[in-house]
Amino acid sequence: MIALLSMLGEGMALFALTLESADQLGSWGVTALFLIGLVPPILAAPAIGRWVDGAALFRVWILNLCVHIGIFAVMAIFANILLSLALMSVASVCAVINGAVVFKIIPRIRGRFTLARASSFLVVATSLAGIIAPAIASIAFARAGIGAVLWCATAGFLGLAMAAVVLSRSLAARGHEVQTGSEPAPNARITGGGASLVRHPRLRILLLPVAAIVLFTAAEGVAGVFYLREITDCDTGYAVLLGAWSVGAVLGSLLGGNRRFGA
Repeated sequence: MIALLSMLGEGMALFALTLESADQLGSWGVTALFLIGLVPPILAAPAIGRWVDGAALFRVWILNLCVHIGIFAVMAIFANILLSLALMSVASVCAVINGAVVFKIIPRIRGRFTLARASSFLVVATSLAGIIAPAIASIAFARAGIGAVLWCATAGFLGLAMAAVVLSRSLAARGHEVQTGSEPAPNARITGGGASLVRHPRLRILLLPVAAIVLFTAAEGVAGVFYLREITDCDTGYAVLLGAWSVGAVLGSLLGGNRRFGA
């Protein structure tokens, strides 16, 4: 639920910025927004992994949520699309930090959760956010503009940060060891993910087609902003069609977290 709430706020802001970029800047603005969400996280991922693996998890998580609050508040106050695009590049990196920290925290809070199930639940949360966020954001955007959506995202992250503080103190009082990021098992380290992509022969073969899929999906996403808004005549219709793309990922991620189907 915590992961879903954070991704919901991020998804609402991203959807509203997509519509605003399309209206103010045209296709190049939407393309820039897609690249902002793709390139900075890829470049920062190795450093993020090393940091989270050795960090005080709740401290990093709460700090990261506070940065999110500041980013979306500044976007809402200044209402400048170019400034918002620049800040979104920071928010996209913060989103990776958020996902990495939550991924590490879940098995520690719920001892019966394996890393595979934690990963599965994060994908479910991402997919559900991809279904719900566009619909909510489109309604708010149509009725009150992008500022209302950004303030909603700000309020959501503020509530989430407060919940994280309460959870941290509650777990500390019960003696749960979740403050350090050290992990005895090497395969539990986030930094191991990047190494496995390069060293594992089967995964290495998949890198090229996966890169092609990401490229063409991004191109489809940019074109879809204009095409789907045109054929549905409203942003809400576009949001519903966009959200439908995430439905299959929910089932796939649940199966991936199941011991019988995981492999």
